[in-house]
Amino acid sequence: IQRFFPEDFKQLSEYCELLPLDDMSPVHPMSSLVLNLDVATNGHRDGKDVGVCVVVAWGRCKRGELCVKEIGVVIRTCLVASVIFCSDFLTHFNLHF
Repeated sequence: IQRFFPEDFKQLSEYCELLPLDDMSPVHPMSSLVLNLDVATNGHRDGKDVGVCVVVAWGRCKRGELCVKEIGVVIRTCLVASVIFCSDFLTHFNLHF
Protein backbone atom coordinates (compact mmCIF):
# COMPACT_ATOMS: atom_id res chain seq x y z
CA ILE A 1 0.00 0.00 0.00
CA GLN A 2 2.77 2.40 0.94
CA ARG A 3 4.52 2.02 -2.42
CA PHE A 4 1.54 2.28 -4.77
CA PHE A 5 -0.92 4.32 -2.68
CA PRO A 6 1.22 6.61 -0.49
CA GLU A 7 -1.58 9.07 0.34
CA ASP A 8 -3.92 6.26 1.40
CA PHE A 9 -1.12 4.72 3.44
CA LYS A 10 -0.54 8.02 5.24
CA GLN A 11 -4.26 8.50 5.94
CA LEU A 12 -4.70 4.94 7.20
CA SER A 13 -1.57 5.17 9.36
CA GLU A 14 -2.80 8.39 10.96
CA TYR A 15 -6.15 6.74 11.69
CA CYS A 16 -4.39 3.79 13.33
CA GLU A 17 -2.51 6.19 15.61
CA LEU A 18 -5.88 7.17 17.11
CA LEU A 19 -6.73 3.65 18.28
CA PRO A 20 -7.62 3.40 21.98
CA LEU A 21 -5.05 2.52 24.66
CA ASP A 22 -2.12 3.56 22.44
CA ASP A 23 -2.33 0.18 20.81
CA MET A 24 -1.06 -0.49 17.28
CA SER A 25 -3.13 -2.39 14.76
CA PRO A 26 -1.65 -5.84 14.04
CA VAL A 27 -2.60 -5.31 10.37
CA HIS A 28 -1.17 -1.78 10.12
CA PRO A 29 -1.86 0.39 8.18
CA MET A 30 -5.29 -1.18 8.10
CA SER A 31 -7.38 -0.74 11.24
CA SER A 32 -9.23 -4.04 10.91
CA LEU A 33 -9.13 -7.50 9.42
CA VAL A 34 -12.09 -9.51 8.18
CA LEU A 35 -11.63 -13.19 7.48
CA ASN A 36 -14.13 -14.72 5.05
CA LEU A 37 -13.95 -18.47 4.47
CA ASP A 38 -15.80 -19.78 1.39
CA VAL A 39 -18.30 -16.91 1.49
CA ALA A 40 -20.29 -15.60 -1.45
CA THR A 41 -21.54 -12.04 -1.01
CA ASN A 42 -24.19 -9.89 -2.62
CA GLY A 43 -23.08 -6.72 -4.37
CA HIS A 44 -22.30 -4.01 -1.83
CA ARG A 45 -20.20 -0.98 -0.99
CA ASP A 46 -18.47 -0.66 2.36
CA GLY A 47 -19.72 2.82 3.16
CA LYS A 48 -17.87 3.18 6.45
CA ASP A 49 -14.48 2.17 5.07
CA VAL A 50 -11.81 4.84 4.81
CA GLY A 51 -9.24 4.68 2.03
CA VAL A 52 -8.46 1.45 0.27
CA CYS A 53 -9.49 -2.13 0.91
CA VAL A 54 -7.03 -4.99 0.50
CA VAL A 55 -8.38 -8.42 -0.45
CA VAL A 56 -5.90 -11.27 -0.03
CA ALA A 57 -6.95 -14.68 -1.30
CA TRP A 58 -5.08 -17.90 -0.77
CA GLY A 59 -5.60 -21.59 -1.44
CA ARG A 60 -6.58 -23.69 -4.39
CA CYS A 61 -10.07 -22.83 -5.54
CA LYS A 62 -12.04 -23.13 -8.74
CA ARG A 63 -14.58 -20.38 -8.06
CA GLY A 64 -15.21 -17.44 -5.75
CA GLU A 65 -13.98 -14.72 -8.10
CA LEU A 66 -14.04 -11.11 -6.97
CA CYS A 67 -16.31 -8.95 -9.16
CA VAL A 68 -16.37 -5.16 -9.42
CA LYS A 69 -19.56 -3.91 -11.03
CA GLU A 70 -18.71 -0.35 -12.12
CA ILE A 71 -15.64 -1.35 -14.09
CA GLY A 72 -17.05 -4.69 -15.21
CA VAL A 73 -14.23 -6.96 -14.10
CA VAL A 74 -14.11 -10.48 -12.70
CA ILE A 75 -10.85 -11.21 -10.89
CA ARG A 76 -9.76 -14.77 -10.28
CA THR A 77 -8.21 -14.73 -6.83
CA CYS A 78 -6.77 -18.19 -6.26
CA LEU A 79 -3.51 -19.38 -4.79
CA VAL A 80 -2.12 -16.15 -3.37
CA ALA A 81 -3.50 -12.94 -4.86
CA SER A 82 -3.93 -9.39 -3.58
CA VAL A 83 -6.37 -6.82 -4.89
CA ILE A 84 -6.47 -3.22 -3.65
CA PHE A 85 -9.50 -1.04 -4.39
CA CYS A 86 -11.82 1.57 -2.87
CA SER A 87 -14.54 -0.59 -1.35
CA ASP A 88 -16.63 2.42 -0.33
CA PHE A 89 -16.78 3.67 -3.92
CA LEU A 90 -17.03 0.46 -5.98
CA THR A 91 -19.81 -2.14 -5.80
CA HIS A 92 -18.15 -5.51 -5.29
CA PHE A 93 -19.09 -9.10 -4.58
CA ASN A 94 -17.69 -12.55 -4.98
CA LEU A 95 -19.11 -15.52 -6.81
CA HIS A 96 -20.12 -18.85 -5.26
CA PHE A 97 -17.44 -21.43 -4.59
